Amino acid sequence: MLRLHLVLGTMLALLMTIPVAQAQQCRQLDSGTPDEWVSYLNHVTRDDQNTECIYFALRGLRGMRWEPAIGTLVKFLDFERPLNDWEKEGISHLEGSYPAVDALASLGPRALPAVLNVMESGSTSELSRHNAMVVWMLVYRDDLPKGVAMLAKEVEKASTDAAKQRLREAVNDAEKYCTPDDKAKCKAASEPRKETAQ
Repeated sequence: MLRLHLVLGTMLALLMTIPVAQAQQCRQLDSGTPDEWVSYLNHVTRDDQNTECIYFALRGLRGMRWEPAIGTLVKFLDFERPLNDWEKEGISHLEGSYPAVDALASLGPRALPAVLNVMESGSTSELSRHNAMVVWMLVYRDDLPKGVAMLAKEVEKASTDAAKQRLREAVNDAEKYCTPDDKAKCKAASEPRKETAQ
């Protein structure tokens, strides 16, 4: 019984200290505004010293659901957050690894044009393009076949063959996010529709 109390006491102490540790991750932005977080992200150098503050700003923007941040958020689609205190102690945590994905998905359809541009672009990283597709499907999480269909429609609208190829790859990846019940619908939605002659 004593051992159980010690274990529970240790876990409770850990849980009580985690919010404090997280709150101290970035003192310079702790009392900042969304404008200041965006400005910081637009000028910061990505390195180990700034990782915690980058994560702090991205997490703050996710909570605010601030549309003017979209152009900045897409630049951080390939930014992987540091392990939090729970994870360092071996305790699993449900938070996603890419905070910009969560922040963009929280904005819903307003984020779709920006993530579409990322998927089309040849100047973005493969990881950024993949995570842009993830955002797209998260926005359509209540109707995954529709998400695939809407993305497939964008293939033919692309201005270059290279952009079309990248979007076609995104459509193929998007199908993998469909549930077993939706697989057939997603597969049908991914196929280009031929216009019939009138």
